Amino acid sequence: MKTIKAIETEYNSVKYRSKNEARWAVFLDCLGIDFEYEPQGYEMKDGGKTIKYLPDFFIPKSGMFDKDLYLEIKPSNKDIIISDYDSKKVEMFGFHKRIAILGSVKDYENHAINDWTGNSGQYECSSGCGGWDCGYMFCQCTFCGCLGCEFNGRSARIDCCDENNDFNDKRYNADASIIMKALEEARIFRFWK
Repeated sequence: MKTIKAIETEYNSVKYRSKNEARWAVFLDCLGIDFEYEPQGYEMKDGGKTIKYLPDFFIPKSGMFDKDLYLEIKPSNKDIIISDYDSKKVEMFGFHKRIAILGSVKDYENHAINDWTGNSGQYECSSGCGGWDCGYMFCQCTFCGCLGCEFNGRSARIDCCDENNDFNDKRYNADASIIMKALEEARIFRFWK
């Protein structure tokens, strides 16, 4: 097992635990999405044990984003092993809240999200009621411009405007220009001390 220490990185006067987390903050800022970094910790019960968990980001539902969403940022490197305890925390949290697990900004389009749960498949997003699914990506409504994080970037699933309610047209939109520009900005952003 490789041990890699994350590089604490400051962006917009906030100290992030890793450069990868800071890059996701740049991405969200470029999209104009309001977010909170490590907003609060949670305690969950697993039998007689108390498990504590601190999500990396919280995106509240707003005029710009369609649903409350938590983000957990993990490395995309397949050689890094995440502990069973860390895996358990995120899985338990996903039974109560909608959470997406993201890897490196650099690998985003390739769905190169680390399969760190130890299960087959890649857990990427929880519905908030315990169901997990793969392939969630940021997308933009083609009618009103609202953003969401939906399965395969299907903007038709964004809960925003009256025009965006035809589920027969899935409107795959993870490559919307605003999203691609934000990804590029996050990738090339230079952090200075």
